[in-house]
Amino acid sequence: CQRVSANEKYRPLFLDRSRSTYIVDRLFRVESERRIPDIMQSTGLTRAQAERLLLFVIHGSFALNNSFGWQRSREWREMQDVLNRFTEGGFASLGER
Repeated sequence: CQRVSANEKYRPLFLDRSRSTYIVDRLFRVESERRIPDIMQSTGLTRAQAERLLLFVIHGSFALNNSFGWQRSREWREMQDVLNRFTEGGFASLGER
């Protein structure tokens, strides 16, 4: 998502709200095959739970990036760090159970 949105040619697609659902659904399909088994293994969640958690992470990341207009500013980098720490902490907590 970040690599493609960084390309000026594709940024209008990411800013077009009418395409957001398609993009998020596509990201989910692309990432699911690799990420869901990883989530299940690291957290002990069922497949259905891991799918929903991945969907939450993708939607949240997309919304956050969209709120910054897909621009990689200093504030964006700081917020990405916050989001990464939040996500990693949540996954770690689930793995402790």
